[in-house]
Amino acid sequence: MKIKTEQGPKTLKLTVTEEDYLIIECLDKIFRSDSEFVRRFKINGVTYIVLCDICKLLNLSNTTNVIRKLSTVSKRDDGGEINIMLYIESVNKFREVHLVTVEGVFQVLMNGKSNICKNIVNHLSCRVLTAYAARWS
Repeated sequence: MKIKTEQGPKTLKLTVTEEDYLIIECLDKIFRSDSEFVRRFKINGVTYIVLCDICKLLNLSNTTNVIRKLSTVSKRDDGGEINIMLYIESVNKFREVHLVTVEGVFQVLMNGKSNICKNIVNHLSCRVLTAYAARWS
């Protein structure tokens, strides 16, 4: 992976293990715009992802508990606010579909108690961020 810095491009080398590959594959399923595993909606120019699809991929069985831990609003760089979570009524009037932004997905990952959530957080904090920090120190 090439990183452009003020001193010029540097190469960042990461050794990828089988566990890392599974984590990257799961993240790919979540964040790829053409993913067949996650439904997306664009509302007022913001992309929202169906929360229950994220929960299935992350082995989180109780979506209601996940919803309770999410913030609902996030501050934007321009000083405005964006709704992290929305809900829409589905065809069945007794069921709501909860939608989250990318920020909401990261909250789900950080708060999730499943092994895959813990592995992803561990991968991001211990492998990726540490590798980036080592490059600039």
